Amino acid sequence: EDHIIAYGIPWCGTSGIFTAEAYELGGIVLLGRDLQTDYLEELTPSEKVLRVMQRMISPSWKERFFSMNLDFAEKIAGDRFDINCIVPNGSNPEAYDPSPSHLVRVGKSVAYLKIGYIGFEVAWLDKLAKNNPEMKIYDTSEGVSLLTGTHECHEEPNALHMENIDPHIWSSPKRARIIVKNMYDVFVDIDPDGKEYYTRNYEKLVEEINRIDTLLTHKLAPHKGEMFAIYHPSLSYLAHDYGLRQLSVELNGKGPSAFYMKRAVDIARENNVHIVFIQKEFNIKQALTFAEELKGKVVQI
Repeated sequence: EDHIIAYGIPWCGTSGIFTAEAYELGGIVLLGRDLQTDYLEELTPSEKVLRVMQRMISPSWKERFFSMNLDFAEKIAGDRFDINCIVPNGSNPEAYDPSPSHLVRVGKSVAYLKIGYIGFEVAWLDKLAKNNPEMKIYDTSEGVSLLTGTHECHEEPNALHMENIDPHIWSSPKRARIIVKNMYDVFVDIDPDGKEYYTRNYEKLVEEINRIDTLLTHKLAPHKGEMFAIYHPSLSYLAHDYGLRQLSVELNGKGPSAFYMKRAVDIARENNVHIVFIQKEFNIKQALTFAEELKGKVVQI
């Protein structure tokens, strides 16, 4: 019980290779495309769990989060539906501007499963619904307790407060469990004849999420109240659900100002933060600057 266990998850999304067994995790090898030299990192126990869990359950900002929700839907729907992602790979869902022809293709779908409060959906969903009145639209965030004011640097919840909804609801297994239940209900609603099939697939997916939830609970419990720094605040829900504190380097989707950076550095120092997480989609330069001020390092997730 004092060791991380790796379950049967296909780490290569194209290979289809996996195992149903459970093994004690001895190490992780990450193959980077742009690395100039080989290197070895040693992380603290909490940093190890955060880094592994981000890859297992919490896709980072941009197209990878759509891939995860696409994966949830595909695992439940199986071969009874074709699941398509509306935002093309490499596009930013906060700012994506679909062409008229793309909207026409989307309108041919039986249903649209929205994630809730992502930029693209806020800007375009009403228009999509108006142009395609026969297409059913389901909110997979229904029932998820939402967080606000998490996209800024703060020590207390009311500091530099902003009433903006954090859209990263998929980052916590506890919230992901609600999302997949909503997806299950969608498929049963539009295809009642497949309920037994969807139920089996849904239960398998929930078992996988429950295992990750249990592992996170066990590994992060000793670190309750500790702070970690991340460039884009995509782990707000994970931090909230497992008793951690997230410090965002980025401010409102933009690079930090000099004033903001100074305050964030001061808070990080006060809380003994030495690791700065950053998603691969973001420019690493400012994260490196932040880490240098802490005499720490940057870890990509």
